[in-house]
Amino acid sequence: MRAGAPPSGRIAVMRPPPARPLPSRLPARLLGVLPHLGDLDQPALIFGTCLLRLLLGVRPARYEILTPLSPDVLLTRFPEAIALHPDRGILLFPIPGGSAALHTLLPGRSVLERLTEQDFSLHAIGWDPCQHVLVDPQRGMEDLAAGVLRAPGSAPKRFQEFPLRALRAARLCAQLSLEPTADVLSAMRAAAPRLARAHRSHLRGEIEALLLGPHVRSALELLRRSGLEASLVPGVADDAHRVVERLPAEAGIRMAGWLRGTRAQRILRHMGQPNARIERVEALLLRHPIDTQGGDSGRLGRIARLPHGLREDLFTLRAAEIEARAEGSSARSALKHFREHVEARERDAQEARRRLSLALDGVAVMEQLGTGSGPRVGAALRYLARKVTENPTCNEPAKLRALLEAWDGED
Repeated sequence: MRAGAPPSGRIAVMRPPPARPLPSRLPARLLGVLPHLGDLDQPALIFGTCLLRLLLGVRPARYEILTPLSPDVLLTRFPEAIALHPDRGILLFPIPGGSAALHTLLPGRSVLERLTEQDFSLHAIGWDPCQHVLVDPQRGMEDLAAGVLRAPGSAPKRFQEFPLRALRAARLCAQLSLEPTADVLSAMRAAAPRLARAHRSHLRGEIEALLLGPHVRSALELLRRSGLEASLVPGVADDAHRVVERLPAEAGIRMAGWLRGTRAQRILRHMGQPNARIERVEALLLRHPIDTQGGDSGRLGRIARLPHGLREDLFTLRAAEIEARAEGSSARSALKHFREHVEARERDAQEARRRLSLALDGVAVMEQLGTGSGPRVGAALRYLARKVTENPTCNEPAKLRALLEAWDGED
């Protein structure tokens, strides 16, 4: 086993290697300037997260270019460039429909040396679209094909420099179905206590991407194994990873499934979540589980009056929990019956509202039927309400009287 190989308990299944990117995928403006971003000894390379997306057939939001030219030379050659992070030698170059970040080198450094400083081997791949050459000093393509997440050099050192890389590792595993090497997992454990002090906006972006990843269950299990979960979201239920994987890929409902039983509001605020999402998650958790808090008439009415989307999320969340806990057919049947009662209450409320808007009231119906108040008047009003629902244009006194006369004659 080579250094940094995956733990022996994991079956290393080789996957088809990612497709090599094609220059035709790049914006024409970027292709036009790339030859002028390198020098005689070193070409400019597309690298990092944007190259990973290109390798996977996804258009990146922003392009990242590694260039051997100095910021002064770049600003002279491209006056439209903007010094984004002057202390780190990063310039922003506008292109139609987006932008490119130009990463310059420190004096005396080479492109290959800069690639080896990336957080993970899959981000340490460079691509020269002018020569159609992939530069892969850390065997990132090999790791991608094998489903391995590996850090170049010393993983503990990489994570000590930037503890958020521990959470990024879990996010990449969620998105790409990767397994961290033993040293990456160890470095994640070491970084866990310091991760809670990361900037809120950084936490928010990584966690949202993790929860929406196609392999969210394995990523949440990794958060638990590595100690990140206990540091970021203490009190998470044991079945959280099984519940979340059964939920739709929407941030609000997956966060609610993950944070059941925790101090969700405090956790979400620490993550920098927007107020609207915090309120929605709180509303879900306040009423969850929807079917085990009694089904009295008053509660059925309150649930029936909830906004449709919130009510649907409550049923979806509970259904996922039933399956994750293997509660069986009795729990599924109980939830189904509870839902039917809520929907019946909603229909009754809708019908009552329609009756209130009828052009004929109960007194007029009693006069035409020649009867006093009673079940027959209620049946007549329900009949007229259904007719108005089917055809709102008939909600006029004369038309309703004609309908009522026909209905009375049928009896």
